[in-house]
Amino acid sequence: MDRMGADFSASLKSLENRLGIVPVPIQEPIGSEEEFVGTIDLISMEALLYNPQTDVDSVRMRRISLERASTSFPGIVEKATQSRRKMLNALAEIDEIFMDFYIEKGEHEGI
Repeated sequence: MDRMGADFSASLKSLENRLGIVPVPIQEPIGSEEEFVGTIDLISMEALLYNPQTDVDSVRMRRISLERASTSFPGIVEKATQSRRKMLNALAEIDEIFMDFYIEKGEHEGI
């Protein structure tokens, strides 16, 4: 995602069109190209950030809550919530046991 012309949505569409699959991301990028600073972990609902200016030779990620990250990245909580919902719905479509659990518990009770 840190390369010129990087486009996460276009990459997912390409996989869908070329391979005939529906990719289900478990992470979403925060920024792109020179603005790329990390990812949103849709399972733990945390931001994984790195500093491209200081982490040039190696990548050191720091994990912070989405609420804390939202001060620097407005809209990140809403984006993560929407992406997580898509991920959980995709999982429910292919696993009946998970679907029953998901319907019974809802997306905020231990999922």
